[in-house]
Amino acid sequence: VKQVACGEEYTLALVEGGNLYEMGQILSGEQHNKTAPTKIEEVRIVTQCSAVDFIASCVTEHGDVYTWGENSFGQLGHGNTTEYSKPKKIDTLTTVNVSFVSCG
Repeated sequence: VKQVACGEEYTLALVEGGNLYEMGQILSGEQHNKTAPTKIEEVRIVTQCSAVDFIASCVTEHGDVYTWGENSFGQLGHGNTTEYSKPKKIDTLTTVNVSFVSCG
C-alpha cells in the first residue's frame, strides 16, 4: 500500500501501480457501503488521494482530478450540488496539470 486516506466512515487505499480501492460508506444508504476493499474502476493510474468526512478526491498520472461524495455546498468542484457515489473528473481543471489534492 502506497497511501491511505480516511474520511468519517470511508477509507481509500492507493496501491503500487496506481490502483485505488475504497472501503466503508461515502454516501448514506447501504448500496454505497463497502465492507471489503473494492477497486475503483472509474480512475486509472492514480498517483495521490485524499478523503475527509464524506468526500474523496484523487489525482491521476496525467494530472486529472476526480472528486466524489457529498456535495451540499459545491465542494466537489463540478459546478453543482449533486452527490456522486463514483469518481467524476473536474472538467474545469483539464488544462491544468495537478499533482496534489487535499480535502478539508
